[in-house]
Amino acid sequence: MPEPMTQEWLDLVDEDVVDPGRRIVDPHHHLWPPGGALPYGLADLHADAVGGGHRVVRTVFVECGAAYDRRSGDRRAPIAETRFVAGESQRDPRHLIGGIVSHTDLRDHELFTWAQHRLSQHGYEPKDATRMAMSLVVLTQYKDLLQMRKAS
Repeated sequence: MPEPMTQEWLDLVDEDVVDPGRRIVDPHHHLWPPGGALPYGLADLHADAVGGGHRVVRTVFVECGAAYDRRSGDRRAPIAETRFVAGESQRDPRHLIGGIVSHTDLRDHELFTWAQHRLSQHGYEPKDATRMAMSLVVLTQYKDLLQMRKAS
């Protein structure tokens, strides 16, 4: 078996292009900053999206921990990865990255307040913004509960 992420390894899969004119949104990809665990950046994403004959018009980045800032604490570590990918998206003239799936722990009061403010800026009424932010906190607590159950 070839070494992962080498050209030989990548060449193991060759997908037939079924409908070259069909617009595609790739719903899941990752990026790593230069010097990261895997050598896959914006140029690699473009090569895959454009070079294979498929018509990929947008992608969705899914958080993978590649650019977490561990110095900022567990609750805020993911924010750095979101900033990294948002920066990559902004510098991309094609704006291939159309969405980011990430998280942060809104039990941190400052982050909760920030989320309320941002939701309000996007037209949500303050009570709705608070309800949405609270829902995110409940989902975070549910995720923690599931993790505790798995561990026991």
